[in-house]
Amino acid sequence: MFLIGNFLLFFPLNRYNDTEREQDMKQFTDTKAIGEIIKQVRKTQGLTQEQLAAACGLGRRFIVELEGGKATTHVGKVMQVLSTLGISLHATDRKGDL
Repeated sequence: MFLIGNFLLFFPLNRYNDTEREQDMKQFTDTKAIGEIIKQVRKTQGLTQEQLAAACGLGRRFIVELEGGKATTHVGKVMQVLSTLGISLHATDRKGDL
């Protein structure tokens, strides 16, 4: 689970209970870190950039730019990639009240 500004990013590489999820949480705030997580999960799942792009219905160039941390990527397309990889995005405020 990762905090991105006001969002928590959780990718289930393993099965976790709520306590384990909290202990595994890391914080980051830039697009480069999001790209690195997507690249890590893609490689863990044995997918090439071309395969991920095809599974998402997107072009390979978008995946390359996303993994590279390009700040102007489209949120809707990012959500497609996250969903395809089995990564869920959870919103919270900085206090954790949401």
